[in-house]
Amino acid sequence: MNRVESYVTRQGLELTIHVNVSDELPSHAAGRPAVMFFHGGGWRNGVPEQFKPFAQQLTEMGWFTGLVQYRLLGKTASSVQDCVDDALAAWDWLHSQAARFAIDPRRCCCSGGSAGGHLAIMVAVESHRTLRPIPAQLLLFNPVVSTDSPRFSEDFKYLPQLNPMRRLTPALPPMTVLHGQNDEIVLLSEVETFTNAVRATGTQIDLHVYPDQTHGFFNLGRASEQLYADINQKVASWASRIILSRE
Repeated sequence: MNRVESYVTRQGLELTIHVNVSDELPSHAAGRPAVMFFHGGGWRNGVPEQFKPFAQQLTEMGWFTGLVQYRLLGKTASSVQDCVDDALAAWDWLHSQAARFAIDPRRCCCSGGSAGGHLAIMVAVESHRTLRPIPAQLLLFNPVVSTDSPRFSEDFKYLPQLNPMRRLTPALPPMTVLHGQNDEIVLLSEVETFTNAVRATGTQIDLHVYPDQTHGFFNLGRASEQLYADINQKVASWASRIILSRE
């Protein structure tokens, strides 16, 4: 079943989630795993369909997937805080719909790329702070992990609370990160520093570095056939581990 669902209305603007879920009943009595995808685009651009290929792949494996629309800077968002608030509203919506879509609440995950990766991390951080359910896992594609960088300083000048590097706790979920060696937007050194800091809290994090690849290397049409096959294999392996965690 593919459909578009409204999850929140902000100042008259209806925000939606592109839902993909099999019509078949889940194989496990507790329900199917779920993942919310947050697109990239520097909090200013991008479309939910960015992660449609991965969503289709996981739906075929029995997952519920949601491609999230959120407000964008320069359009309807006044700050990145609005983007984070929308991501949290989408996360709340997912849990409110668990029974309707036969979702296992303990296997709900978040994923995203670049700015969307930042939003996925912030969902985990803010869920811990506000006593929401914490994502079971995070799947991150060249995520923005530190907003101290001059590349992001203007958008985050008055928002230090939205810097993932300053919000790490042992309560954060396991993370899988796919990153390009030559990323010119989110430097590999920043992600390596983040990875070490996450491990220091006791949280599991797996970093997969792709040689010679730049920002957005994981997008369909950017990667070679061989590279895209490897990325798909990493995504499938991640998904399979979560499926098997309740078998």
